[in-house]
Amino acid sequence: SKPTESRATQVLRGPLKQPATSGTKTDGLDRSCQRLGWSERAQGWVVSSAALVAHGLHAGDCVAPTTPDSIEGLIAALAVLVADGIHAPVDPHAGVDDQSALLQRLKPQWVQREPGLLQPGSDQPWRCPAANAAFLRFSSGTTGTAKGVLLQHQAIRERCAIANTALGYSPQTRLAWSLPIAYHFAVSIGTVLEAGACLIF
Repeated sequence: SKPTESRATQVLRGPLKQPATSGTKTDGLDRSCQRLGWSERAQGWVVSSAALVAHGLHAGDCVAPTTPDSIEGLIAALAVLVADGIHAPVDPHAGVDDQSALLQRLKPQWVQREPGLLQPGSDQPWRCPAANAAFLRFSSGTTGTAKGVLLQHQAIRERCAIANTALGYSPQTRLAWSLPIAYHFAVSIGTVLEAGACLIF
């Protein structure tokens, strides 16, 4: 059956709902001369989200990926959002002890050690009290202790629109990506996707 359109699909309406037309630049993700169009990638993360739901992911479940930055990891993260899960990335460059400590504090329903593959997380998982939650980012701030910052779908959409008003991304934009996705996923990546620009890993 066709996946139901979710809030995340609405957030990413640009690349998801506007397939390339003749004469329009269509590159979405570029890696080592491998170009992946947005319409193809959109199908990929919608199908992946359906697979996550079939595996047992429910709306509001927290998914904590520990995988290195990659095109596959980005698609897996978008699949979690389309399935109405909460994307809560763990810094893949952190040490094993730091990752373990963060996962113990986070208590996710699922851990993703490979893109798209879910493993059960905490025995007593945390349930998010906020509706429409999309992204949970941990930042040390000025204290050295990680604190969770929760963003909802609508907030991400609004911030992306504001950011692109200043940045002016378009389907002709090509952006080389070097920032860690664990800290710069929602608005930074979302602004690029919403504009249909090309992201180069």
